[in-house]
Amino acid sequence: SLLFSPDVQNKITEVAPINARMFRAWLEAKPQPINIMQVCMPTADTHEEEVRGHYRRLTEEVEKTPGKERIIIMGDFNAKIGNNTEHPACGKHGLGEQNERGEMLLDWMRDNNLIAVNTCFRHRNKQKYTWISPGGEHRNMIDYVITRKRNINDCHDSRALVSADCATDHQMVWAKIKG
Repeated sequence: SLLFSPDVQNKITEVAPINARMFRAWLEAKPQPINIMQVCMPTADTHEEEVRGHYRRLTEEVEKTPGKERIIIMGDFNAKIGNNTEHPACGKHGLGEQNERGEMLLDWMRDNNLIAVNTCFRHRNKQKYTWISPGGEHRNMIDYVITRKRNINDCHDSRALVSADCATDHQMVWAKIKG
């Protein structure tokens, strides 16, 4: 889901579903409008072809967005991109090891000229992990805020909010974006 500050709420011009796992919101902003897509990708036990189908659908949404408008894609990608500083879609501050779904996400971002914003800012590890396993044994970054690489300078910060109690095994991910 999305949570906006009160001053941003009145700038929302439209909200529409994409499919059962994605929706889109449009915001009036300066210097350009912002298209926000919220996603919840299938879990690791889902067949790869189904996951690829969701990435194809998301690619269609990215491609139909006018180039002058900004894109923010955010949510639970169920993918660990790790601390992959060599990949063009990952910043220098990822977390942990990459898995197969993480490789799929990185390649999808690269192919669409996107970058994971919450890997671009230095924070303590507890402000990087976005998911905690039952019992707290494992902590991973699987939720991301993603934007076009050319718009990364509009993003001033992004991290997991450790203190936000959302009654879930995920940490809320926050981003400060110009506009």
